[in-house]
Amino acid sequence: MHRPHISNVFLDSRYALADGETFLIPGESILLEPNSRVWLGEFTCVASWDTLDDSNNTFSVVESGHSRTVTLPTGPHDLESLRAAIEEGLNEAPREGMGTYTVTRVSTGTGGSTFRAYQVSVSAGVFAIPPLYNSLNSICNWPGLAESASHTSTFVDVRRCHSVYLATLGTTTVCRQPERALFLQSSRSPLVTAVSFKPRCRVVSTIT
Repeated sequence: MHRPHISNVFLDSRYALADGETFLIPGESILLEPNSRVWLGEFTCVASWDTLDDSNNTFSVVESGHSRTVTLPTGPHDLESLRAAIEEGLNEAPREGMGTYTVTRVSTGTGGSTFRAYQVSVSAGVFAIPPLYNSLNSICNWPGLAESASHTSTFVDVRRCHSVYLATLGTTTVCRQPERALFLQSSRSPLVTAVSFKPRCRVVSTIT
């Protein structure tokens, strides 16, 4: 009676070749039977995508009826660095007569320990940050159109990417190679698409 043999193959981005579609993995070769099956069992990668890029790094501020655009630096941000960037952007070129802007982290929980919202205040004048012209509204937003000396944002979520979709567009070929290596190549596309591999990415494929 034939017993199915199960092997785990680890595809690490450090072993990817220049074409980005081929992985040469050191180790013992695996010879597949004609009815062998391969599937993706696990995927891990570094969450290294930018919080802000050219598509979500601007918002408009209305100061005493006059609007201007604030542009924030692109790149990865945490709660504190994004707070500092918003404060610096608001104070870069305020309308004449406006005071100094201050952005502070305030609590969004009843216990007072979860500081995941921004309160924007100005020492002189009134302002508003219209939601319609806020391109970073998926990260934080300031509801309301009335101008005031202070506005509190919605919950701030700097995790720009919440879902990662993996797809294999085409068949995968596995063959035996010399020098005790396993050679895997997709005939039409990378084994994993919609994800840019970063150092220490790992894909686990199971072969039966």
